[in-house]
Amino acid sequence: MQMDTQMEKDEDRERLLESEENNHAAHDKVERRSSFEVDEGLQRRHNRKRRGGLFASIDKRYWFAFSLPALLLLIYFTTNLNSWFGSTPDLKVEFPQEQMRDAELRALYLLQKQQQGLLHLWSYITMNLTANAATNITPNRSLIATPNPALNTTLNATSPPSLNTTFNNKSPTSDESPNTTFNNKSPTSDESPKTASKESPNITSNSPENTTSNVTSSAFSNNVPSNAAFNPSISGAFVTELLSQITLNQEIQQTLLSSHRTGNVSDSEQFDVNTTLNYYGGSTSRCSKAASNNVERRTLKWNPRNDRYLVAICLSGQMSNHLICLEKHMFFAALLNRILVLPSPKFDYQYEHSLDIQHMKDCLGSNTIMTFEEFYNKKKDHLHINRLICYMASPPCYMDDDHVKKFKGIGWSIGKTEVAWPEDAKLKSYPSHPRSEEIVKRFSCNDEVIGIGDVFFADVEEKRVMQPGGPLAHKCKTIVKPNQYILLTAQRFIQTYLGANFIALHFRRYGFLQFCNAKEESCYFPIPQAANCILQKVQTSNAPVIYLSTDAPSSETDLLQSLIVLNGRTVPLVKRPAHDAKGKWDALLYRHRLHSDDQVFAMLDKTICALSSVFIGTNGSTFTDDIIRLRRDWGTASTCDEHLCQGEKPNFQADLH
Repeated sequence: MQMDTQMEKDEDRERLLESEENNHAAHDKVERRSSFEVDEGLQRRHNRKRRGGLFASIDKRYWFAFSLPALLLLIYFTTNLNSWFGSTPDLKVEFPQEQMRDAELRALYLLQKQQQGLLHLWSYITMNLTANAATNITPNRSLIATPNPALNTTLNATSPPSLNTTFNNKSPTSDESPNTTFNNKSPTSDESPKTASKESPNITSNSPENTTSNVTSSAFSNNVPSNAAFNPSISGAFVTELLSQITLNQEIQQTLLSSHRTGNVSDSEQFDVNTTLNYYGGSTSRCSKAASNNVERRTLKWNPRNDRYLVAICLSGQMSNHLICLEKHMFFAALLNRILVLPSPKFDYQYEHSLDIQHMKDCLGSNTIMTFEEFYNKKKDHLHINRLICYMASPPCYMDDDHVKKFKGIGWSIGKTEVAWPEDAKLKSYPSHPRSEEIVKRFSCNDEVIGIGDVFFADVEEKRVMQPGGPLAHKCKTIVKPNQYILLTAQRFIQTYLGANFIALHFRRYGFLQFCNAKEESCYFPIPQAANCILQKVQTSNAPVIYLSTDAPSSETDLLQSLIVLNGRTVPLVKRPAHDAKGKWDALLYRHRLHSDDQVFAMLDKTICALSSVFIGTNGSTFTDDIIRLRRDWGTASTCDEHLCQGEKPNFQADLH
């Protein structure tokens, strides 16, 4: 038993020794391996860096962390997720933006329907205006409104299918339907313009052609019967307001359409108000001929004695002032029953070059007016004024010593000189003697030849003198008018450069800065302000060109031209060009040797302005006043005629020194 126990102990000791030996052997092996494999591991990592670079050392887990977000972003930007997760065809969600879009397109439809109604009304009004203006003239425009192609194209391209069906196939139910007057007279007159006469220049108007109207719109026919009575008295303001509403309607349409358009819209797709209105008949201009004044004139019959003469003496200002002075001399001669002798061209302007003297004689009587040459041939060498009765007291007859010397230097001799109202010499202003009885009493005498001096500032019977047609009884519409060569030249110029529809602008500048600033309200406007006023008239009249009559330097006219831009288009300012032998419009003046007289071209400017569709004048200018007189007498005056920036004040004014 003890032997067995001893044997088990020996076996346990052997196993323990064997286990310790194995452990020592393993430990020695690990130590030997770790000592020589350190350098080998470093060498392997160094080789991997050389073969794969910096990224070869990054663990695959890091690569996965970086690549997954990048992959998700790529899928997000390149894939239409709505097609994967879209709603079913039967489910439709209305968003506020979609509802707003549908509402805008619905409003566009209603606006287009309103536009059609306005255009129907426009056609009806213009048709009746034309019929009242001339007999047997009715426009040939269908009253069926043609929808705007650009509008329909845009609506069809942007509207949802249901809305397009509504636009194309049906209309909404009935419950869904959605100037300063120009003073056409001189500053001292309050009379209205006269109508045109047979003397009026033969300028072709742009009136509608002679055709027959065909009303085919049942809706419009129900609202405005074809046999409805038309009242011409409502035409002026009503037509202007109607055109304004049509324009406003189109502006609203364009504003609503702007948010639905994609890309640029070509010119052919844009709606042109003027073109559409022309299609429906009538002119797009809001300017019409000024109303005629049928009030009977107060006239005086001119019956001169054959041997009594009044010599005209005009000294104040330039040609326009002299023409006013000459017209007042006619009235004085008629009151005194004398023949009027026109001034000598050596002392005054050569009126025969600018005026139609024979026309004046035909209107008033052959024995009423005599040229200086005719008087000289009759009196031979005896040019004598028996009595000089001066209307103006200081200086007498408005003639200073230089004028007296010049007057006598051409052969005139002067007898007795006196002043009609000596007390006027103390006045600081111009004299006022408004009653014709005073004139007859002060100037009547039995002397053969008399003179009264300059009467430009005379105020006798102002309303009577400045009334349309003048104060004298005659058989013409106007007495003082350009001679025939100037009138024909003006017509040829208009046909060459301007056409029937143009604005004429008299832009007086030279010497007017101080003159206007001395007035209670200045009439001298800065160029930008003047340009804005002109543009308003261009827009109102729809005139494509402006004739410019001015004495302004090129620095001012160039600036003015640069500012006359409407809807991106420059409205040209046309000035009368210098003579060119290749151009034939002014050949008559050169053929008859009138080209050397500056006053001939001044009268030519007046005539062109008088024949314009719309005239813009300069307040305080007698040149403008004479144009107004011609337009009034010829019947060319317009409801849009006015002074430049009428009713406004200059936005800047210099101090008086």
